[in-house]
Amino acid sequence: MAITYIKKAEKTAFTGEDETRSKVSSILKDLEKTKDQGVKDILKKI
Repeated sequence: MAITYIKKAEKTAFTGEDETRSKVSSILKDLEKTKDQGVKDILKKI
């Protein structure tokens, strides 16, 4: 029997917070290692 949802939760600012925190933490760790060049590389992507 398949699950039928009556209503789904809407996405909020807190949806996926753990994933976002993990990605930001990873970026900051990389920046600690690469310093100025890392910042330049990120700015090129934007």
